Amino acid sequence: MANWIERFLAAIATHKSNASAHHTKTTAGELNLADMAEKAHGSLTGVSANQHHPQAHTLGSHSTKAHSELTGVTSDLHHPQSHNAASHSDIASSGANIDDAVTKRHSRSHDHSLAADGTPIAVSGVPNLPASKVTSLRFPVDRLPAMTNNKIWKGTGTNVEEVDMPAGVADTTLIKVGDTLRNSNDTQRSTESEPFVKVKEVKLNEDLPNCRLKFDIEGNSTGADGRVYKNGAAIGTLHGHGATEWTTYSEDFSGWVTNDLIQIYAKGWAAAATLIKNMRFCYDIHITKIGGVSLVTSLVSDDDATISVTNQDP
Repeated sequence: MANWIERFLAAIATHKSNASAHHTKTTAGELNLADMAEKAHGSLTGVSANQHHPQAHTLGSHSTKAHSELTGVTSDLHHPQSHNAASHSDIASSGANIDDAVTKRHSRSHDHSLAADGTPIAVSGVPNLPASKVTSLRFPVDRLPAMTNNKIWKGTGTNVEEVDMPAGVADTTLIKVGDTLRNSNDTQRSTESEPFVKVKEVKLNEDLPNCRLKFDIEGNSTGADGRVYKNGAAIGTLHGHGATEWTTYSEDFSGWVTNDLIQIYAKGWAAAATLIKNMRFCYDIHITKIGGVSLVTSLVSDDDATISVTNQDP
């Protein structure tokens, strides 16, 4: 009995000594994981294999969390978002920051005005303008509103209207001599008479204040004469011709009025025929005054200046 008691007390003393030594090494830092023998997973109470071995730490090692488990994080913040113009709000009238860099569709069209360099703007897409919109802009004539003859625009801004041309400021036009052919009586006539006889005649149905009259004459070596008459009286130069080739003579006249008879008389020499043809009236409309202001040099109008005449050769 005494021996058993002695052995038990000795065992307690040994355990106490070992525990004291283990504590001394632990506090002194002499005991570490490398000094310990490997243990099977089954001998580790409450420790799994995944916990026993070191683990890599990645995003994939985390389990998926529901939105409700993420404190202070919304679904829009949790998931990736595309970044484009549509994700920005409209630009406010003030305080705009990143919105300033976002292109927005304009809700109104641009004003049309002259370019800085003075060149006209493109107007292919600009509708015809009302008179009230015609100010300092430059537009082709076919883009301007229609305007009544002998009318002018009066007013400013939106209060523009057509009114009659004030007395004394209307454009002034005159018929002046020129080389533009307006009337002709080209039929060839001839005479062998030595006294002058009428061979061509044109009746004026309107006033003709100024005109250049031309005609062609042909004779023979003995001579041929032609001359312009009005109402049976000579008013032109006597044109003597002594050759067999056609020659054109031209003279300027003025003061002709409605119903005047413009004629060409001719005579032959030594029973030889004198030939006359191409009696032609040439004149133009000239603009001499615009808006009551006289022009230093008149302008030739594109208007048709042709008057009514009647050809009535004998």
